[in-house]
Amino acid sequence: MTQKLYIIIAFILFSGVAFGQASASSDFFISVAFEDDIPVEEIEVYYYQALNNNVERISFKPDSLRNTIEISGHHHYVVGAGMPVIVFSHKGKKIYDSHFEGLTKIEKEEAEIQNLYYLVISRAGFSTADEDFREKLIFSNENPNIIIRYENVNGKIRYDISNKPHYFLPVYEMSISNKLIKVNPSK
Repeated sequence: MTQKLYIIIAFILFSGVAFGQASASSDFFISVAFEDDIPVEEIEVYYYQALNNNVERISFKPDSLRNTIEISGHHHYVVGAGMPVIVFSHKGKKIYDSHFEGLTKIEKEEAEIQNLYYLVISRAGFSTADEDFREKLIFSNENPNIIIRYENVNGKIRYDISNKPHYFLPVYEMSISNKLIKVNPSK
């Protein structure tokens, strides 16, 4: 009985080493553009905290002349995991009919709306991209989701970028949680 117990304990200790996950860390930089009706100086930036990807440092810098936002930081991740989803938030106002009295009187009410733009990068370890790549990273109200997928084709890294409409979010590819962390602007 004692010998079996030693074997079980040894297997448990060995399996923690043999079946452990590889991890790494890297710096990242990405620049995204917004259409003119979405002013970058009014945008707040957030990211989802993920268990397999710890953002250690992150900040953003809006450029109102080009209507772009540059995001940079450092993250530690489990190899193969996606980056935490970055969320851009732009607040606006909406006027709607709120009260009817009979058939003639309609009261107007103003409500705050929050437009969300999602940047989903399917692979941690993403660092930066060339100019052709950045030209495709444009958020609009019609296509508020940018999905960046990673492919390794014969040893060469290739990113596939798609801008998706508001009703499409690849939840099965997104590393999200119940914790949304606000990113501070660069100083």
